[in-house]
Amino acid sequence: MQSMEINDNNSIKNESTSDDDILINKIKQNLGNNKSCNSRSSKKESIKKQKSNSELGIKKNTKKSLGIKKEEEKKKQISKRKSNELKEKNNLKEGKKKYVEKKSRTVKDETKLTNVIKKETQNNKKPKKLLKKSEENFEPINRWWEKIDDQTDIQWNYLEHRGLIFSPPYVQHHVPIFYKSIKIELNAKSEELATYWCSAIGSDYCTKEKFILNFFKTFINSLENDNIIKQENETKLKKGDISNFKFIDFMPIKDHLLKLREEKLNKTKEEKEEEKKMRMEKELPYTYALVDWIREKISSNKAEPPGLFRGRGEHPKQGLLKKRIFPEDVVINISKDAPVPRLYDNMCGHNWGDIYHDNKVTWLAYYKDSINDQIKYTFLSAQSKFKGYKDLMKYENARKLKSCVHKIREDYKNKMKNKNIIDKQLGTAVYLIDFLALRVGGEKDIDEEADTVGCCSLRVEHISFAHDIPFKSVDSKEQKTNDEKVNKIPLPTNLESISSEDCYITLDFLGKDSIRYFNTVKIDKQAYINIIIFCKNKNRDEGVFDQITCSKLNEYLKEIMPTLSAKVFRTYNASITLDQQLKRIKEVYGKTTYSLYSGETELHKSKKRKSSHLTSDTNILSDASDSTINDVNNEYDENGINKKLSYATTVGKENDVDDKNSPIEVDVSNINELINFYNNANREVAILCNHQRSIPKQHDTTMSKIKKQIELYNEDIKEYKKYLQHLKKNSDKKFIFVSKVSTLDGTLRPNKVKENMKEESCKKKLITLIKKVELLNNQMKVRDDNKTIALGTSKINYMDPRITVAFCKKFEIPIEKVFNRSLRLKFPWAMFATKNFTF
Repeated sequence: MQSMEINDNNSIKNESTSDDDILINKIKQNLGNNKSCNSRSSKKESIKKQKSNSELGIKKNTKKSLGIKKEEEKKKQISKRKSNELKEKNNLKEGKKKYVEKKSRTVKDETKLTNVIKKETQNNKKPKKLLKKSEENFEPINRWWEKIDDQTDIQWNYLEHRGLIFSPPYVQHHVPIFYKSIKIELNAKSEELATYWCSAIGSDYCTKEKFILNFFKTFINSLENDNIIKQENETKLKKGDISNFKFIDFMPIKDHLLKLREEKLNKTKEEKEEEKKMRMEKELPYTYALVDWIREKISSNKAEPPGLFRGRGEHPKQGLLKKRIFPEDVVINISKDAPVPRLYDNMCGHNWGDIYHDNKVTWLAYYKDSINDQIKYTFLSAQSKFKGYKDLMKYENARKLKSCVHKIREDYKNKMKNKNIIDKQLGTAVYLIDFLALRVGGEKDIDEEADTVGCCSLRVEHISFAHDIPFKSVDSKEQKTNDEKVNKIPLPTNLESISSEDCYITLDFLGKDSIRYFNTVKIDKQAYINIIIFCKNKNRDEGVFDQITCSKLNEYLKEIMPTLSAKVFRTYNASITLDQQLKRIKEVYGKTTYSLYSGETELHKSKKRKSSHLTSDTNILSDASDSTINDVNNEYDENGINKKLSYATTVGKENDVDDKNSPIEVDVSNINELINFYNNANREVAILCNHQRSIPKQHDTTMSKIKKQIELYNEDIKEYKKYLQHLKKNSDKKFIFVSKVSTLDGTLRPNKVKENMKEESCKKKLITLIKKVELLNNQMKVRDDNKTIALGTSKINYMDPRITVAFCKKFEIPIEKVFNRSLRLKFPWAMFATKNFTF
């Protein structure tokens, strides 16, 4: 009861409080909460401000430190630049000092030196190009020449290759031709022949009657019997009449081929590269063979494509169709445990003609030529061990011949005096092969092959004598005209009374590859008498050496030396000539450039005398110097040949044979002069072996440019001379020089004399111009002398490469300057020769 009362009292007290008091209490509570929140937020803001202020202070400090560092780095860079500039200036000064010690200070020389130094500094800054390496760079070198003692008849133990690449089948284009304005559709065979003819249009072959006759015959045989061209010309061609050939118009097919060519040329670079890449990927398996598990390159991995046979010279079969080669025509050679090459693409379904397993031969495949019925072999490349071993043995045989050549010469000279006609012809033939480096020659069917001859196959018509020799079947009129043209010496009854000074013969015939051999030379008296005996009272188409053959001549040589043949004489003469010419060098250091292009010491002296006269002060101002310069220009004819030098060399050859062995001064410190000296020696070998070439297409343009440059230099010389005369007169008038000479561009030549030019600088420029004119004149002579001479043939086949390598090592000439990459790969065994090598 009491508890109940207490609760009731409390409730009564609560109820007694008013509503206003309750509201006031709530408002007070809200105000207190707001104050606490504001105080908290103000505290947070103050903390943030402190943090931001501290961060700003740190940033300011870091900026200050960074600025100080940048300034220090800039100062360092500036100091480095200044030091580099000082170094470059010092280098320039040192280079100029060295240059001045060697040559006189001229404005051009200083500019050249600065340009060279600038180029060197620029090249140092450029990044180096990385060379792309292929599989050949990582292929191990096969040092086969170190295992020569192990050589036997067995050439290989394992041989594997992929065979040959065949030309794709012909695809018809269905372009017609016209005959007397009549449109003619061709079948597949005749269209293919017409396409081959169109590829020959524009060449010299389409103007040769034999080429046209042979093509016209094969073309008509491919036509149908009812074709109008065949009906009108079949009987005429049997008589050799080709008069109607001009009425056939092949130009539609020619235009079609030109369009295809333009489409190929208009392709983008990327398309061409893709095609090349695809072609290389297809041909890659056929370019190498495995020989004793070493990869070797193949020289020719493609069968000859079909087309019109062209040949060299006046070949009797030129214009005939070379047939397409198929796998059935090819015989391949592989080892027994090697897989037989598979045939792909267009040759699927074909089979090889035969498969050999002969390890005593080095050929990989062969097939017969449809024109000459000759066997065409496929061998490894020139850098392989098969070819390299043959080359090494060839030059070693030539070295062996050097030890016994004196015995051989004594023997064939005794045979020349023998009364037996066979021995007499053998001795004389070997003498000509040895003395003139002639090829042996062999009998040929003129109807099947070109009429090319060698020593043993010489005919009477190929030789002319200094004396009047009686021949058969020569009309009196022809003999009189020949005697009128050439003043010949009457032949004495006693041949022994012939003077040795009159023993001159002229050989004129077509040699290998239908290259003309034309040479007038003085020979041994006994050989001259013997050749007269061989040719006297014979027809002009009869053979000179009619009692001997090539086999008899080689048998005679093998009696003296088992490995000797007539071919070895040619290799020996080429190598010994190069060796003797290189021994003529007379080492000089720091020689002037006057004797760079001259061939004899007497000419050097005369040139030096001329140049000394030209460079003297008195001669520069005199009129005599004008005449000397004009004489230099007059020495050259319209073709740019130096008349005086060529005459001097010919007179020297006729009068003094020892000039060929006289020493030549060469500046050993100048690589260009050493290379020029080597090229002159190589030229002597090429002349001996009759290595000729056709005149380059750009020969005339280069010669005309050199002539024009000489003309401009001569005009400059005239201007400088007149200016020197003007200075000598001390006249107050302004110097004026009017020139009508134009430059290569067709514009007028600008004047070279500047205002207030000093006398010393004018003289120096005049001297340099005179030197340039002399060098250009010599350059013209060298170019003209070598325009028909092939220097590369003797390097590839006849001169021992070890002689060249030893010469380069002795005088520190880079071998790349003399031997190109193909020659260095062809003769890897020669690259290891020492500088003391002697042939």
